[in-house]
Amino acid sequence: MKHQKAHLGTSLVPGGCKDAILSPEDNPGGLPFLLLLHGGGGDRRFLATMQPLVEEAVHNGWIDSMVVLTPSAGKSYYLDYQDGSERCESMIMNELIPQVEADVGIDTDRLLISGVSMGGVGSLCKQLVRKS
Repeated sequence: MKHQKAHLGTSLVPGGCKDAILSPEDNPGGLPFLLLLHGGGGDRRFLATMQPLVEEAVHNGWIDSMVVLTPSAGKSYYLDYQDGSERCESMIMNELIPQVEADVGIDTDRLLISGVSMGGVGSLCKQLVRKS
């Protein structure tokens, strides 16, 4: 699988969003998409740590081939701050996922969200609102 680092310029979080994307070398587009959230204090490097497990699971047929994204989110809990100073959830759902969809060709009807520690909490808080 191909591991790439990217940066999304956005005004919703200070400094934009650094992220990492894991996708099959022969990506046909339209693949399932896993938003894999790191724990508190972590960052996009979490995906490199998880890459061997994802590759093994795909290789053994335990999971379908997919695109995996880990955005760096500091200790934000992946939420929008009440004061509006940081809007991590809005950035992920309204800017980052659509950008990955355009760049990599994911199937947002097959969107999975998971994470560890803070990322697990963040995965529980995401509201997936489908645009009509």
